[in-house]
Amino acid sequence: GKSCVLRTFNCACSELETTLSEILAPSQQLVGEKFELTIDEWKFVGHPFSLAAIVFNVVFVLQSSSSSQVVHSYDCLSHLLGSAIVHEEQKCKFLTSQAAQILHILEDSDSSSSELFASKIFKECSVAKTLHSVLVSLQQGNLHVKTEVNGCSEVNVQLFCEAAPMLSEPSEGDVPCLVRSYSALLLFESCEAVISGLPCSCNPALCRLIKALSPLKSLKVVSLDADIPLSQTLLFASHLVHWKKAVAIYPLSESNIYITSPSADVRLSSDVSTQFERCFPGVVLAEMLSNFSVPVLLGDLQTTTDNIIPIVVWLLQKNQIIQLHTYVYIVQTSSSTTSSASASGNYPPSSSSPTSSGFDSDCTWSHATVGYGRTCSADSGHSDEDGEDSLHAQLLQYLSPGERKSVMCTSAAGVEDDLALFARLSGYFHGSHHLEEIMLLENMPRSQLLTLIDKFSEVLVICSLPEHSVYH
Repeated sequence: GKSCVLRTFNCACSELETTLSEILAPSQQLVGEKFELTIDEWKFVGHPFSLAAIVFNVVFVLQSSSSSQVVHSYDCLSHLLGSAIVHEEQKCKFLTSQAAQILHILEDSDSSSSELFASKIFKECSVAKTLHSVLVSLQQGNLHVKTEVNGCSEVNVQLFCEAAPMLSEPSEGDVPCLVRSYSALLLFESCEAVISGLPCSCNPALCRLIKALSPLKSLKVVSLDADIPLSQTLLFASHLVHWKKAVAIYPLSESNIYITSPSADVRLSSDVSTQFERCFPGVVLAEMLSNFSVPVLLGDLQTTTDNIIPIVVWLLQKNQIIQLHTYVYIVQTSSSTTSSASASGNYPPSSSSPTSSGFDSDCTWSHATVGYGRTCSADSGHSDEDGEDSLHAQLLQYLSPGERKSVMCTSAAGVEDDLALFARLSGYFHGSHHLEEIMLLENMPRSQLLTLIDKFSEVLVICSLPEHSVYH
């Protein structure tokens, strides 16, 4: 992904210093507004503030090609830093005293050595030290900015990263799609480290949640253990994912399938390899990753490798492996393709998936999903004597005429109970939901779902794919 690049300018040239000060000095008309100026390949982003006779502007220099989301996030950072400085100025004349200190250092310094002057300011001036630390942290690639102005006013913000997925805008009563009730949350740091980095004013329930987290437990279980409502648990978890403190995964179980991540670092002398060998003495990262060169069940690894659960947790934290989920697709048999060609002209493409906009009154919000998805109601609204018509109606709802004919030609379609279950789940057989999600939405065991797929294997195929919305 493309990311913004921050650069420091060598201000040894007095002409450049004068030019920048003239360009970036805000006027009274711009106070309180977003400041954005593009010159050649550079974009200057800030948010001017006014304090009586003092007008100041914290400006960041980005590449001119930076996206609007990146620009907006740096505008927010500039606004938060400026607001903290204003608060400290109103409280104890912080900025006034800092400006006087800088002028005093300037008068006592050798004017020919701008580097010595800057070094002395960063060492003795609190506001300069704070801003410099933010810049250095950003140059090192840390997009989570956490600092304090004057040791009191905290600034805590996560900048936009174009290479990583962000939380989608939730609709009313909805929660972000990255975190689901069946997900587990895997912290990138220890529980103690995450809690120590929280603001002093954070909700105590968040600390309880963090202490209860485990890669073996779903958030639904965690909400019960921590005595926190599930809706609030999901929102807390979404915040932790957004702030890059955790990643949402499927709870570790013997049926989980893992494979080496495309971004895995397999070099023998890499930093990741060194960290791995420090955590697991006697185990070589490259050799461990070779176990995941093809999709492998966690249950199979447990029988051949000691201490595999902590190793898998570590590899997931470092994005060295990813989990594969099983998706189901319905295919037309060759015998039905030709005969359905004419009928398919009247079939609306948008109604082939349960995630499309073509929902009717038989589709309801599932309380178990807390608003993140939809499931088809098992009650079709027909009487027992119209059961066959009801099955055909459900099949027609999500399947094309050719697909429906292929299903009816299978041997399993002759068993009414099997066909009824297939019709109920037919909306999930277009690769939009993996098995674990279907099991949750329909409240059914894995064995029952796998048995149905096996019975209709003539028209159903399965494949293993990563769930891209979950991994960072």
